[in-house]
Amino acid sequence: MKTILTEHAKRCEKDTTFALSVPLVDDAKAALDAVPMYGPFIVDHKMAQDIGVLWSDPAIKRVYETRSKLQIPDMCAYFFDKVDIVGEEDFLPSNEDIIRCTFRTTGIREIELELPVGLFKVVDVGGQRSERSKWIHCFELCSAVIFFGAISEYDQVLREDNTVNRLEETLKLFEEISNSRWFRDCTMILFLNKIDLFREKLKTAPFKSFAPDYEGGECFDAACRYLKGEFESRCTMKSVYTNFTSVIDGTSVKQLFGNLTDLVLRMHLEK
Repeated sequence: MKTILTEHAKRCEKDTTFALSVPLVDDAKAALDAVPMYGPFIVDHKMAQDIGVLWSDPAIKRVYETRSKLQIPDMCAYFFDKVDIVGEEDFLPSNEDIIRCTFRTTGIREIELELPVGLFKVVDVGGQRSERSKWIHCFELCSAVIFFGAISEYDQVLREDNTVNRLEETLKLFEEISNSRWFRDCTMILFLNKIDLFREKLKTAPFKSFAPDYEGGECFDAACRYLKGEFESRCTMKSVYTNFTSVIDGTSVKQLFGNLTDLVLRMHLEK
């Protein structure tokens, strides 16, 4: 919660139009002092109450509405809305709670999945600029590349460079990877992710501000078709298997993963 106001304060130093028109109420000011700046920490009943007071304050809500211009994670509202439940002594996170928790991937992480059709080794890598040099040369013998692109970030900027649009950076990275000699013989699978957030954001943030040649207005299907074409046109060496996903929809992701497992196995056998 303090991070929201800290990020907001940084922006106010550069742009006075971000100043709050609604000051924090006294109860929220007291709660702000009680909430730790950095974690990890335990959200007990008292802290949950403090966070709830802050989240109900109009000034905090106004800051959150500008989150696309700040570095505020998408999942904040989900957990703030249920903070009273999180603060209960016997709280156990649900599958959806766990799925909505995100963290920055650094370096290279390997996971082995034993499936009925065989053993799959999944290698998770960091997509940030500072991470790419650590892994781009390590996958000459891999069977498939699964590339995730968060299409809801079309109105956001990079944390490491606030002059660069996140989705434009994702397009450039996809172009670099899909045409790289290291992945020449790999099946290229594209997940255009966070469609749930994308659908909602189209109602308030014009997609045309990202893509001046786009003429589909707020139409979700039109915007998806546009992005599918943009990504696939960047890959000039092979076909791309494109899927629109929301990782919080466990049922559809499970079904999709099963289909992709069959695809990867078939493509590997053909080689």
